[in-house]
Parts: sequence; structure tokens; C-alpha cells
Amino acid sequence: MVAVNPIQGLRTAEPRTGHDPRTAMRQVRKRPVPTGDQILVIADRVKELGGRSAQVMVITAAFTGMRWGEITGLAKRNCHPEQLHLQIDPETGALHEVRGAMWLGPPKTETAARRIDLPPFLATLLQQVMDGHDHQQVFVTADGRWHRRSNFARRRWRPACDGDTQRGWPPILPGWSSTVCATTICATTTRACWTSSVSRRR
Repeated sequence: MVAVNPIQGLRTAEPRTGHDPRTAMRQVRKRPVPTGDQILVIADRVKELGGRSAQVMVITAAFTGMRWGEITGLAKRNCHPEQLHLQIDPETGALHEVRGAMWLGPPKTETAARRIDLPPFLATLLQQVMDGHDHQQVFVTADGRWHRRSNFARRRWRPACDGDTQRGWPPILPGWSSTVCATTICATTTRACWTSSVSRRR
């Protein structure tokens, strides 16, 4: 697989103007990528706003790169912390939300149905979350409901990233629009930090 799209940002020639696409390269705005320490601070803030389960959800999403629907749709039966892995089910592995309606269905692509290996510390955190409730999904709200993307972003994620003056929180990544952190964080960059730091915060 090609890691970087070689034609990203390249515009095709305009047939009427004869515009040369080699001079049409545009600057692509880079997404902010948080450090491991920043993620831990964000996760701690999310814990204060939404509890322990929400904190672990942020750490799990950041470390594994799971999409929002995959992590909120993760079923306990597909999470195997004792074997250090979890599975994205090809039929019901993602939580879908359209116009207020929510249901479990296939992940975004066929290749998204995959096995994800877990480090021991993350397996321990997931086991603690699963032991804390009797619902089918690993990550649910305090009253046992499925997480809604907009609610989580507004009540947990935005204050944690943008800061909250009432709580004395300075901004960390203001305006960061990622849902949780999937796909924007390089796990290899943050792994060493989490391995040493998360154990101190458990």
C-alpha cells in the first residue's frame, strides 16, 4: 500500500486555459497531531466530564486508530483483553447514526473488519470498563445508552480540547475537529509515552 497519495493537492489542467497542473499544487492544511502527553491530559479532562469509561474510550481510540462508529459499536463479545486483541465485526462492528436514528451495522469498508492487537496496559483498562457494567457494548453512557457523536463532541471533547475557563483548563488543541482521535494520531509516536504514563494514572 502507498502511505501517501502522490497526487494529493494536484489540480488537473483546465482545458480552456491550458493551465499547467505542475504549477497548481496547493498547500494542504495539516491536521494537528497531539503528543502522547496531550492525549493523556485530554483523556483526564474527559474523565472529569464523562467518567472513567469515557476516559478509556479516548485512550483506546487514540492508540488503536479506531473510527468513532467502531469504538462506540464495539461489543463485549468482540473484545478479548485476556488474549490481547479485539475484533471489528464485519456485520455489526460499527454504530451508525443518521438523522437521530442509531443502529449497529457493518464498518465503513470491508477491510475495516479486522483484528486489533492490544498492549497489556490497554487490555487491562478495557477489562476494567467491561467489568463495570452489564451492557452489550464496551463503551456506553452513564445511563447505559449508545454514545451520540454530537453529544460527546459538545459535552466532552470540545471542552477538553478547546479549554474551559470555569475549570481553569487552558486550550490544548483548539478547534481540533477529530471525533475522539481516530485516524489523526500516530500510535508509534505516542506508544512509549502511554506505556509509562498511563500506568501512573490508573
